[in-house]
Amino acid sequence: MFLFMTTIVAQNDTKTLTLDFKERKFKNPETLDNLSDGEFYQLRITGINTLLYKISFHTKDTILYSDIKVPGFPALDLDNLAKAFPSLSALSNKLEEQTRGSTKDRGSTKDNCQQRLKSEMSLIRNNIDKLEVLNNTMNDLIFDCKKELLASKLEDTAFSTVKANYTLQELTKIDTLRSRTKKLYKTIRDSSNSYFDWSKFKTGVSCIAEDPILKRMDKLIDSTYLKEKTETQKLLSILNSDSITDLFNSLAIVENNRTHSFTSLPIKFNGDKGTLKILIEPRNENYNLPLYYTELHFPKQKNYFGISASFYGSTLYNQSYSVLPIDSVTITVFDENPSKSEIGLAALLTYGWRFYGCNLCSKPIYVGGHLAFGPAVNISPKVNPRLAAGAGFSLGNKRMILVNVLFIAGFVDRLSSGVNTTGTAIPKPEQITVSKLKPGIAFSIGYLFNL
Repeated sequence: MFLFMTTIVAQNDTKTLTLDFKERKFKNPETLDNLSDGEFYQLRITGINTLLYKISFHTKDTILYSDIKVPGFPALDLDNLAKAFPSLSALSNKLEEQTRGSTKDRGSTKDNCQQRLKSEMSLIRNNIDKLEVLNNTMNDLIFDCKKELLASKLEDTAFSTVKANYTLQELTKIDTLRSRTKKLYKTIRDSSNSYFDWSKFKTGVSCIAEDPILKRMDKLIDSTYLKEKTETQKLLSILNSDSITDLFNSLAIVENNRTHSFTSLPIKFNGDKGTLKILIEPRNENYNLPLYYTELHFPKQKNYFGISASFYGSTLYNQSYSVLPIDSVTITVFDENPSKSEIGLAALLTYGWRFYGCNLCSKPIYVGGHLAFGPAVNISPKVNPRLAAGAGFSLGNKRMILVNVLFIAGFVDRLSSGVNTTGTAIPKPEQITVSKLKPGIAFSIGYLFNL
Protein backbone atom coordinates (compact mmCIF):
# COMPACT_ATOMS: atom_id res chain seq x y z
CA MET A 1 0.00 0.00 0.00
CA PHE A 2 2.81 2.40 0.88
CA LEU A 3 4.58 1.59 -2.42
CA PHE A 4 1.35 2.19 -4.36
CA MET A 5 0.84 5.60 -2.73
CA THR A 6 4.47 6.53 -3.39
CA THR A 7 4.04 5.71 -7.10
CA ILE A 8 0.91 7.91 -7.34
CA VAL A 9 2.70 10.85 -5.72
CA ALA A 10 5.66 10.41 -8.06
CA GLN A 11 3.39 10.46 -11.13
CA ASN A 12 1.67 13.59 -9.89
CA ASP A 13 5.11 15.24 -9.99
CA THR A 14 5.80 14.09 -13.56
CA LYS A 15 8.24 16.36 -15.37
CA THR A 16 7.13 17.27 -18.90
CA LEU A 17 9.65 17.92 -21.67
CA THR A 18 8.03 20.08 -24.38
CA LEU A 19 9.21 20.14 -28.00
CA ASP A 20 7.92 23.01 -30.15
CA PHE A 21 8.02 21.33 -33.55
CA LYS A 22 7.14 24.53 -35.40
CA GLU A 23 10.21 26.29 -34.02
CA ARG A 24 12.28 23.07 -34.06
CA LYS A 25 13.39 23.59 -30.48
CA PHE A 26 12.72 22.40 -26.94
CA LYS A 27 10.95 24.95 -24.77
CA ASN A 28 12.41 23.62 -21.52
CA PRO A 29 15.49 21.51 -22.32
CA GLU A 30 16.64 21.70 -18.71
CA THR A 31 13.62 19.66 -17.50
CA LEU A 32 15.49 16.36 -17.46
CA ASP A 33 18.81 17.79 -16.26
CA ASN A 34 18.16 17.04 -12.59
CA LEU A 35 15.99 13.94 -12.97
CA SER A 36 16.46 11.49 -10.12
CA ASP A 37 16.16 7.73 -9.97
CA GLY A 38 12.48 6.68 -9.69
CA GLU A 39 11.00 9.98 -10.99
CA PHE A 40 8.57 10.12 -13.91
CA TYR A 41 8.90 12.18 -17.07
CA GLN A 42 6.89 12.52 -20.28
CA LEU A 43 7.29 13.99 -23.76
CA ARG A 44 4.94 16.62 -25.19
CA ILE A 45 5.22 17.80 -28.81
CA THR A 46 3.29 20.91 -29.90
CA GLY A 47 2.81 22.58 -33.28
CA ILE A 48 3.04 19.29 -35.20
CA ASN A 49 0.68 18.14 -37.93
CA THR A 50 0.14 14.52 -36.95
CA LEU A 51 -1.57 13.91 -40.30
CA LEU A 52 1.79 14.51 -42.01
CA TYR A 53 4.22 13.12 -39.44
CA LYS A 54 4.30 10.07 -37.25
CA ILE A 55 6.11 10.21 -33.92
CA SER A 56 8.19 7.38 -32.58
CA PHE A 57 10.21 7.22 -29.40
CA HIS A 58 11.64 4.15 -27.73
CA THR A 59 10.86 2.45 -31.12
CA LYS A 60 7.07 2.59 -30.51
CA ASP A 61 4.74 4.31 -32.98
CA THR A 62 2.35 6.48 -31.00
CA ILE A 63 -0.33 7.56 -33.47
CA LEU A 64 -2.67 5.62 -35.75
CA TYR A 65 -3.20 7.02 -39.22
CA SER A 66 -5.78 7.08 -41.96
CA ASP A 67 -5.05 8.82 -45.26
CA ILE A 68 -6.76 12.12 -46.02
CA LYS A 69 -8.75 12.09 -49.26
CA VAL A 70 -9.69 15.22 -51.21
CA PRO A 71 -12.39 13.96 -53.62
CA GLY A 72 -13.41 15.59 -56.89
CA PHE A 73 -16.94 16.66 -57.88
CA PRO A 74 -18.68 17.05 -61.28
CA ALA A 75 -19.87 20.51 -62.38
CA LEU A 76 -23.40 21.54 -63.36
CA ASP A 77 -23.99 22.74 -66.96
CA LEU A 78 -25.78 25.95 -65.97
CA ASP A 79 -24.21 27.98 -68.77
CA ASN A 80 -25.89 25.84 -71.42
CA LEU A 81 -29.15 26.03 -69.45
CA ALA A 82 -29.05 29.82 -69.33
CA LYS A 83 -28.44 30.06 -73.10
CA ALA A 84 -32.04 28.97 -73.78
CA PHE A 85 -33.48 31.97 -71.96
CA PRO A 86 -32.23 34.67 -74.41
CA SER A 87 -33.81 32.71 -77.26
CA LEU A 88 -37.12 32.68 -75.42
CA SER A 89 -36.84 36.41 -74.76
CA ALA A 90 -36.09 37.11 -78.44
CA LEU A 91 -39.14 35.13 -79.56
CA SER A 92 -41.29 36.88 -76.99
CA ASN A 93 -40.11 40.30 -78.20
CA LYS A 94 -40.82 39.33 -81.81
CA LEU A 95 -44.33 38.26 -80.85
CA GLU A 96 -44.82 41.60 -79.04
CA GLU A 97 -43.84 43.52 -82.20
CA GLN A 98 -46.36 41.62 -84.31
CA THR A 99 -49.24 42.29 -81.92
CA ARG A 100 -48.26 45.83 -80.85
CA GLY A 101 -51.13 48.28 -81.49
CA SER A 102 -53.61 45.54 -82.26
CA THR A 103 -56.64 45.25 -79.98
CA LYS A 104 -58.66 42.63 -81.77
CA ASP A 105 -56.75 39.71 -80.18
CA ARG A 106 -56.80 41.04 -76.63
CA GLY A 107 -58.75 38.65 -74.40
CA SER A 108 -58.78 36.03 -77.12
CA THR A 109 -57.51 32.48 -76.86
CA LYS A 110 -54.32 33.46 -78.69
CA ASP A 111 -53.75 36.36 -76.29
CA ASN A 112 -54.29 34.07 -73.28
CA CYS A 113 -51.89 31.56 -74.82
CA GLN A 114 -49.27 34.25 -75.28
CA GLN A 115 -49.63 35.38 -71.66
CA ARG A 116 -49.29 31.79 -70.46
CA LEU A 117 -46.01 31.39 -72.33
CA LYS A 118 -44.70 34.62 -70.82
CA SER A 119 -45.64 33.34 -67.37
CA GLU A 120 -43.73 30.12 -68.03
CA MET A 121 -40.71 32.18 -69.10
CA SER A 122 -40.83 33.99 -65.77
CA LEU A 123 -41.00 30.69 -63.87
CA ILE A 124 -38.07 29.31 -65.88
CA ARG A 125 -35.94 32.37 -65.19
CA ASN A 126 -36.77 32.17 -61.49
CA ASN A 127 -35.86 28.46 -61.41
CA ILE A 128 -32.53 29.11 -63.14
CA ASP A 129 -31.69 31.84 -60.60
CA LYS A 130 -32.52 29.55 -57.68
CA LEU A 131 -30.50 26.71 -59.19
CA GLU A 132 -27.50 29.02 -59.64
CA VAL A 133 -27.76 30.11 -55.98
CA LEU A 134 -27.89 26.49 -54.80
CA ASN A 135 -24.99 25.52 -57.04
CA ASN A 136 -22.87 28.45 -55.82
CA THR A 137 -23.71 27.60 -52.21
CA MET A 138 -22.66 24.00 -52.74
CA ASN A 139 -19.43 25.02 -54.50
CA ASP A 140 -18.56 27.45 -51.69
CA LEU A 141 -19.24 24.79 -49.05
CA ILE A 142 -17.17 22.16 -50.88
CA PHE A 143 -14.39 24.70 -51.46
CA ASP A 144 -14.27 25.58 -47.75
CA CYS A 145 -14.06 21.90 -46.84
CA LYS A 146 -11.38 21.22 -49.45
CA LYS A 147 -9.44 24.24 -48.22
CA GLU A 148 -9.37 22.77 -44.72
CA LEU A 149 -8.30 19.37 -46.06
CA LEU A 150 -5.50 20.93 -48.11
CA ALA A 151 -4.46 23.08 -45.13
CA SER A 152 -4.24 19.89 -43.08
CA LYS A 153 -1.48 18.74 -45.45
CA LEU A 154 0.61 21.83 -44.71
CA GLU A 155 3.41 21.56 -42.20
CA ASP A 156 2.50 24.98 -40.78
CA THR A 157 -0.56 24.21 -38.63
CA ALA A 158 -1.56 27.90 -38.40
CA PHE A 159 -3.50 27.67 -41.70
CA SER A 160 -6.03 25.17 -40.35
CA THR A 161 -9.14 26.67 -38.76
CA VAL A 162 -10.96 23.42 -37.96
CA LYS A 163 -12.57 23.74 -34.54
CA ALA A 164 -14.63 21.41 -32.39
CA ASN A 165 -17.91 20.31 -34.08
CA TYR A 166 -16.73 21.73 -37.43
CA THR A 167 -17.67 18.54 -39.29
CA LEU A 168 -21.14 18.47 -37.71
CA GLN A 169 -21.73 22.12 -38.65
CA GLU A 170 -20.78 21.48 -42.28
CA LEU A 171 -23.00 18.38 -42.36
CA THR A 172 -25.91 20.53 -41.18
CA LYS A 173 -25.25 22.93 -44.07
CA ILE A 174 -25.26 20.00 -46.51
CA ASP A 175 -28.60 18.75 -45.13
CA THR A 176 -30.11 22.21 -45.48
CA LEU A 177 -28.82 22.50 -49.04
CA ARG A 178 -30.21 19.05 -49.89
CA SER A 179 -33.67 20.05 -48.58
CA ARG A 180 -33.66 23.27 -50.60
CA THR A 181 -32.62 21.37 -53.74
CA LYS A 182 -35.40 18.80 -53.27
CA LYS A 183 -37.91 21.63 -52.87
CA LEU A 184 -36.68 23.31 -56.07
CA TYR A 185 -36.84 20.03 -58.00
CA LYS A 186 -40.45 19.54 -56.90
CA THR A 187 -41.30 23.10 -58.01
CA ILE A 188 -39.70 22.55 -61.45
CA ARG A 189 -41.38 19.16 -61.86
CA ASP A 190 -44.83 20.49 -60.93
CA SER A 191 -44.46 23.53 -63.23
CA SER A 192 -43.24 21.32 -66.08
CA ASN A 193 -46.12 18.84 -65.65
CA SER A 194 -48.66 21.65 -65.49
CA TYR A 195 -47.30 23.28 -68.65
CA PHE A 196 -47.09 19.95 -70.47
CA ASP A 197 -50.72 19.18 -69.61
CA TRP A 198 -51.86 22.65 -70.78
CA SER A 199 -49.81 22.75 -74.00
CA LYS A 200 -50.41 19.19 -75.17
CA PHE A 201 -53.92 18.34 -74.02
CA LYS A 202 -55.85 21.55 -73.22
CA THR A 203 -56.43 25.04 -74.63
CA GLY A 204 -52.80 25.61 -75.52
CA VAL A 205 -52.77 22.92 -78.20
CA SER A 206 -54.68 24.78 -80.91
CA CYS A 207 -53.22 28.29 -80.44
CA ILE A 208 -49.63 27.01 -80.33
CA ALA A 209 -50.16 24.94 -83.46
CA GLU A 210 -51.49 27.98 -85.38
CA ASP A 211 -48.56 30.32 -84.68
CA PRO A 212 -44.97 29.40 -85.69
CA ILE A 213 -43.43 31.73 -83.10
CA LEU A 214 -45.53 30.24 -80.29
CA LYS A 215 -44.59 26.79 -81.58
CA ARG A 216 -40.87 27.59 -81.35
CA MET A 217 -41.36 29.09 -77.87
CA ASP A 218 -43.23 25.97 -76.75
CA LYS A 219 -40.42 23.75 -77.95
CA LEU A 220 -37.82 25.83 -76.09
CA ILE A 221 -39.87 25.86 -72.89
CA ASP A 222 -40.21 22.05 -72.98
CA SER A 223 -36.47 21.55 -73.52
CA THR A 224 -35.55 24.12 -70.87
CA TYR A 225 -37.79 22.49 -68.26
CA LEU A 226 -36.14 19.17 -69.09
CA LYS A 227 -32.66 20.66 -68.66
CA GLU A 228 -33.66 22.26 -65.36
CA LYS A 229 -34.86 18.93 -64.01
CA THR A 230 -31.69 17.21 -65.27
CA GLU A 231 -29.33 19.72 -63.65
CA THR A 232 -31.31 19.76 -60.39
CA GLN A 233 -31.16 15.96 -60.25
CA LYS A 234 -27.41 16.18 -60.90
CA LEU A 235 -27.06 18.58 -57.98
CA LEU A 236 -28.98 16.16 -55.74
CA SER A 237 -26.81 13.27 -56.88
CA ILE A 238 -23.67 15.25 -55.94
CA LEU A 239 -25.08 16.00 -52.49
CA ASN A 240 -25.89 12.29 -52.02
CA SER A 241 -22.68 10.94 -53.58
CA ASP A 242 -19.85 8.89 -52.09
CA SER A 243 -17.59 11.87 -52.73
CA ILE A 244 -19.48 13.84 -50.08
CA THR A 245 -19.08 10.87 -47.72
CA ASP A 246 -15.32 10.74 -48.41
CA LEU A 247 -15.09 14.49 -47.94
CA PHE A 248 -16.65 14.40 -44.49
CA ASN A 249 -14.77 11.27 -43.45
CA SER A 250 -11.57 13.18 -44.16
CA LEU A 251 -12.89 16.25 -42.32
CA ALA A 252 -13.64 14.09 -39.28
CA ILE A 253 -10.02 12.84 -39.27
CA VAL A 254 -8.73 16.42 -39.49
CA GLU A 255 -11.03 17.54 -36.66
CA ASN A 256 -9.93 14.65 -34.46
CA ASN A 257 -6.31 15.79 -34.92
CA ARG A 258 -7.01 19.51 -34.60
CA THR A 259 -4.95 19.99 -31.42
CA HIS A 260 -1.68 19.47 -33.36
CA SER A 261 0.01 18.05 -30.30
CA PHE A 262 1.07 14.78 -28.74
CA THR A 263 1.69 13.86 -25.09
CA SER A 264 3.19 10.54 -24.07
CA LEU A 265 2.30 8.51 -21.00
CA PRO A 266 4.55 9.00 -17.95
CA ILE A 267 7.89 7.17 -18.20
CA LYS A 268 9.78 6.09 -15.10
CA PHE A 269 13.50 6.90 -14.95
CA ASN A 270 15.52 4.04 -13.52
CA GLY A 271 19.29 4.36 -13.30
CA ASP A 272 22.03 6.94 -13.39
CA LYS A 273 21.87 7.77 -17.10
CA GLY A 274 18.96 7.93 -19.52
CA THR A 275 18.51 8.35 -23.27
CA LEU A 276 15.36 9.56 -25.01
CA LYS A 277 15.30 8.88 -28.75
CA ILE A 278 12.76 10.88 -30.75
CA LEU A 279 12.00 10.10 -34.41
CA ILE A 280 9.60 12.27 -36.43
CA GLU A 281 9.14 11.09 -40.01
CA PRO A 282 6.69 11.73 -42.88
CA ARG A 283 3.77 9.32 -43.12
CA ASN A 284 4.01 9.27 -46.90
CA GLU A 285 7.19 9.55 -48.96
CA ASN A 286 5.24 11.47 -51.62
CA TYR A 287 5.01 14.42 -49.21
CA ASN A 288 8.72 15.16 -49.82
CA LEU A 289 9.18 16.20 -46.19
CA PRO A 290 12.35 15.78 -44.15
CA LEU A 291 12.88 13.24 -41.37
CA TYR A 292 13.87 14.45 -37.89
CA TYR A 293 15.77 12.50 -35.27
CA THR A 294 17.33 13.50 -31.98
CA GLU A 295 18.70 11.88 -28.84
CA LEU A 296 18.61 13.38 -25.37
CA HIS A 297 21.00 12.21 -22.68
CA PHE A 298 20.17 13.04 -19.08
CA PRO A 299 20.66 13.97 -16.26
CA LYS A 300 23.03 16.84 -17.02
CA GLN A 301 26.76 16.43 -16.53
CA LYS A 302 28.41 18.54 -13.84
CA ASN A 303 31.62 19.29 -15.70
CA TYR A 304 32.11 21.08 -19.02
CA PHE A 305 34.89 21.18 -21.59
CA GLY A 306 35.46 23.07 -24.82
CA ILE A 307 37.24 25.85 -26.67
CA SER A 308 35.93 29.31 -25.84
CA ALA A 309 36.26 32.46 -27.94
CA SER A 310 37.13 35.54 -25.88
CA PHE A 311 37.99 39.21 -26.05
CA TYR A 312 40.73 40.22 -23.65
CA GLY A 313 42.41 43.32 -22.35
CA SER A 314 45.95 43.06 -20.96
CA THR A 315 48.86 45.07 -19.55
CA LEU A 316 51.07 44.15 -22.50
CA TYR A 317 51.69 46.89 -25.05
CA ASN A 318 54.08 47.96 -27.80
CA GLN A 319 56.17 51.10 -27.34
CA SER A 320 55.93 53.56 -30.22
CA TYR A 321 58.41 56.27 -31.35
CA SER A 322 58.65 58.97 -34.01
CA VAL A 323 61.84 59.65 -35.95
CA LEU A 324 62.89 63.13 -37.16
CA PRO A 325 65.79 63.00 -39.66
CA ILE A 326 68.50 65.69 -39.13
CA ASP A 327 70.66 64.65 -42.06
CA SER A 328 71.47 61.45 -43.90
CA VAL A 329 73.22 59.92 -40.89
CA THR A 330 71.67 61.69 -37.88
CA ILE A 331 68.13 61.49 -36.40
CA THR A 332 66.16 62.62 -33.38
CA VAL A 333 63.81 60.08 -31.65
CA PHE A 334 60.64 61.13 -29.79
CA ASP A 335 58.53 58.92 -27.49
CA GLU A 336 54.84 58.83 -28.57
CA ASN A 337 53.73 57.61 -25.10
CA PRO A 338 51.19 55.02 -26.38
CA SER A 339 48.50 53.45 -24.20
CA LYS A 340 50.03 50.95 -21.81
CA SER A 341 47.46 48.26 -22.57
CA GLU A 342 46.11 46.26 -25.47
CA ILE A 343 43.04 44.34 -26.56
CA GLY A 344 42.86 41.14 -28.54
CA LEU A 345 41.23 37.80 -29.24
CA ALA A 346 41.88 34.49 -27.48
CA ALA A 347 40.89 30.87 -28.13
CA LEU A 348 41.06 29.15 -24.75
CA LEU A 349 40.86 25.46 -23.98
CA THR A 350 38.45 25.45 -21.04
CA TYR A 351 37.70 22.76 -18.47
CA GLY A 352 35.42 23.42 -15.51
CA TRP A 353 32.82 22.28 -13.02
CA ARG A 354 29.31 23.51 -12.28
CA PHE A 355 28.75 24.04 -8.61
CA TYR A 356 25.62 26.16 -8.37
CA GLY A 357 22.31 26.50 -10.19
CA CYS A 358 19.56 29.08 -9.67
CA ASN A 359 16.22 29.77 -11.34
CA LEU A 360 16.21 32.92 -13.43
CA CYS A 361 13.18 33.68 -15.63
CA SER A 362 11.79 30.22 -14.71
CA LYS A 363 14.89 28.56 -16.18
CA PRO A 364 17.87 27.14 -14.28
CA ILE A 365 21.08 29.11 -14.75
CA TYR A 366 24.32 27.38 -13.74
CA VAL A 367 27.43 29.00 -12.27
CA GLY A 368 30.75 27.18 -12.55
CA GLY A 369 34.47 27.57 -12.19
CA HIS A 370 37.13 26.55 -14.69
CA LEU A 371 40.75 26.61 -15.83
CA ALA A 372 41.67 28.07 -19.21
CA PHE A 373 44.73 27.84 -21.44
CA GLY A 374 45.38 28.80 -25.04
CA PRO A 375 46.77 31.15 -27.69
CA ALA A 376 45.80 34.77 -28.19
CA VAL A 377 46.55 37.56 -30.63
CA ASN A 378 46.38 41.32 -30.16
CA ILE A 379 44.39 43.71 -32.30
CA SER A 380 46.78 46.44 -33.55
CA PRO A 381 48.60 47.51 -36.73
CA LYS A 382 51.40 45.18 -35.65
CA VAL A 383 49.91 41.81 -34.74
CA ASN A 384 51.71 39.78 -32.07
CA PRO A 385 50.93 36.27 -30.82
CA ARG A 386 50.31 35.69 -27.13
CA LEU A 387 50.00 32.73 -24.76
CA ALA A 388 47.47 32.90 -21.93
CA ALA A 389 46.58 30.74 -18.93
CA GLY A 390 44.36 31.34 -15.95
CA ALA A 391 41.06 30.65 -14.26
CA GLY A 392 37.55 32.09 -14.22
CA PHE A 393 33.84 31.73 -13.72
CA SER A 394 31.05 30.63 -16.10
CA LEU A 395 27.38 31.46 -16.30
CA GLY A 396 24.96 29.34 -18.32
CA ASN A 397 24.10 25.81 -19.32
CA LYS A 398 24.85 24.86 -22.91
CA ARG A 399 25.61 28.40 -23.99
CA MET A 400 27.98 29.85 -21.43
CA ILE A 401 29.43 33.28 -20.71
CA LEU A 402 32.98 33.11 -19.32
CA VAL A 403 34.93 35.69 -17.28
CA ASN A 404 38.64 34.93 -16.84
CA VAL A 405 41.69 36.30 -15.06
CA LEU A 406 44.73 35.34 -17.12
CA PHE A 407 48.49 35.36 -16.95
CA ILE A 408 49.58 36.38 -20.45
CA ALA A 409 52.96 36.47 -22.11
CA GLY A 410 54.20 37.54 -25.52
CA PHE A 411 56.69 39.57 -27.50
CA VAL A 412 56.32 43.36 -27.38
CA ASP A 413 58.25 46.26 -28.95
CA ARG A 414 60.72 48.03 -26.61
CA LEU A 415 63.20 50.84 -27.22
CA SER A 416 66.63 49.60 -28.22
CA SER A 417 69.30 50.19 -25.53
CA GLY A 418 71.39 52.14 -28.03
CA VAL A 419 68.70 54.77 -28.60
CA ASN A 420 67.61 57.67 -26.37
CA THR A 421 64.57 59.90 -26.52
CA THR A 422 66.04 63.05 -24.95
CA GLY A 423 65.53 65.02 -28.14
CA THR A 424 69.26 65.17 -28.98
CA ALA A 425 70.65 64.13 -32.33
CA ILE A 426 72.03 60.62 -32.49
CA PRO A 427 73.57 58.49 -35.21
CA LYS A 428 70.97 56.62 -37.20
CA PRO A 429 70.67 53.08 -35.66
CA GLU A 430 69.85 49.80 -37.39
CA GLN A 431 66.45 49.71 -35.64
CA ILE A 432 64.62 51.86 -33.08
CA THR A 433 62.79 49.05 -31.23
CA VAL A 434 63.46 45.41 -30.49
CA SER A 435 61.09 42.55 -29.60
CA LYS A 436 61.20 41.33 -26.02
CA LEU A 437 59.22 38.60 -24.24
CA LYS A 438 57.20 40.14 -21.43
CA PRO A 439 54.58 38.83 -18.98
CA GLY A 440 51.34 40.57 -18.09
CA ILE A 441 47.92 40.31 -16.56
CA ALA A 442 44.73 40.07 -18.67
CA PHE A 443 41.01 40.01 -18.14
CA SER A 444 38.77 38.34 -20.72
CA ILE A 445 35.11 37.79 -21.43
CA GLY A 446 34.11 34.98 -23.75
CA TYR A 447 31.56 32.49 -24.98
CA LEU A 448 31.55 28.69 -24.84
CA PHE A 449 29.06 26.30 -26.39
CA ASN A 450 29.21 23.16 -24.27
CA LEU A 451 28.54 19.97 -26.23
